[in-house]
Amino acid sequence: RCFRLQGVVCHAQVLERECFKCCYALETVVLGGQLQVVPASAFRFCDALQSVTISGNVHNIGPNVFENCVRLSHVDLSGSSLTAIKEVAFCNCESLKKIVIPKQVAEINARAFQGCTSLETLILNGGHPAHPHSQLPLSHRNELVYLALLQGFLHPDIEERAFQECGRLAEVGFPGSSHSIEY
Repeated sequence: RCFRLQGVVCHAQVLERECFKCCYALETVVLGGQLQVVPASAFRFCDALQSVTISGNVHNIGPNVFENCVRLSHVDLSGSSLTAIKEVAFCNCESLKKIVIPKQVAEINARAFQGCTSLETLILNGGHPAHPHSQLPLSHRNELVYLALLQGFLHPDIEERAFQECGRLAEVGFPGSSHSIEY
């Protein structure tokens, strides 16, 4: 636990599991460089965390990484090599309103964004058209995302309940393509 650390800029090759867990004053995180995996629970319960930028070689956001970061409102994944978002990674990030999932993401695990109650906009595949042959399970609790799955627009393997309890989600967009779904 740390009570005064307000920012983290990390380009190390490895971070330890739970390394910044419960850093209550932490507001910004920038990860990139040679780092490949953001380990489990690395920033879990960082109550003041508002902004996260992930770039470089990061290809995996581990389980529970940003769980219960209730003030997290800005996530930039655009410069990353991200391919997987593990279970409960952004669970209960209640202030997150928009997320852009990069095109190379092939896996979004169960409950990855569960409880993101302010999430209004989900842009999949970094705005690139998706494979029409994807067969992806998702909970019926979020009809909008489920509708996108039924229409075959999504490419990544999105597991059941990945966007459960995202009650404000009103738009799933695919910029650069003719696909857009509004609720």
